This record gives sequence, structure tokens and C-alpha cells, in this order.
Amino acid sequence: MRWELLARLCPNTTGAEIRSVCTEAGMFALRDRRKVVSEKDLLIHDEEYRNPTYAFLLAKMEELPDFPTPVGVLRRWEGIPRYEDLVNAQVREVTAKRGAGDIAKLLRSGDTWEVR
Repeated sequence: MRWELLARLCPNTTGAEIRSVCTEAGMFALRDRRKVVSEKDLLIHDEEYRNPTYAFLLAKMEELPDFPTPVGVLRRWEGIPRYEDLVNAQVREVTAKRGAGDIAKLLRSGDTWEVR
């Protein structure tokens, strides 16, 4: 294992983030029924892995000197709605209940805002 490589891949990274990457590498080794984690395990990426740390580190890799630009799917969650889908659904639900809003009326209504 080239620990310097791991250190270069993870500049300004917390110990918890490095632990997460090493845990994911350990899972690759376990799936292959091996007791030892290799450098290859650290460099293989599973885009469906639930913890976002490894994908985040890959995305930051191009900022490092002499490192390639990562290309491809860094993170994928099948069947889980995206944030913007949830927000749009919430807007449609409120519009169906209360009707379309009037931003001009809202802005001219005074200085008091009530958050419920």
C-alpha cells in the first residue's frame, strides 16, 4: 500500500472521511473474500455506495496537481427522489390547496412576515 498516494488523494480531509474511504475499500475486499485491502480497493468506486465521502473526494481530485479529471458517474441513487423533485412537488401541492400566489401583492403587503 502506498500511503503517500492515499495522503495525496485526500488533502485537507478529515480522519472521518479517510476512515469512510478505507471502510468502502474494506467492503470491496470482503466481497472478494479477501482479508487484506489493496491499493486497487481504494481506487475502485461504487457509485451506489450510500456514503457520499468517496464521491466527494473523487470530484475534488482534479484540483490536485498531476491528477486526472474524474469522468463518469460519481454518485447514483436509484429510486431516491432528487431535492428539486421534492421541492417542485411541494410547490404543486401548496398551489393546488391555496391557488397561485401573487408575488407583487406579497411584497407590497407590509413589513411583517409570518412563518408558520
